Amino acid sequence: GWKSPLLEPIPDIFKQLQRTYTPQPPNVELVNAAVCDQCAAAPLKMWSVDMSNATGNWGSNDSDARCLTANTPGGNGSHFVSEIASLSKSHLLR
Repeated sequence: GWKSPLLEPIPDIFKQLQRTYTPQPPNVELVNAAVCDQCAAAPLKMWSVDMSNATGNWGSNDSDARCLTANTPGGNGSHFVSEIASLSKSHLLR
């Protein structure tokens, strides 16, 4: 039979993946990691959208993820906003 690795680099999203695959099927391997051509040197910082307000920046003009989720059709954009990530902070801020 086949076996499929499912990779997710963001810890919170990986926890959701684990919940989705509980009990874990024998043909699925869950991996909390990223694949990239720069990853061999050392662990790299993965940048993602702050949905928890851990940075304390909500309400600023620069980084309020609630605005993005509220201004999507139907107001339910959060299903994808929390999954936006990059190894490049400048790429994420575009």
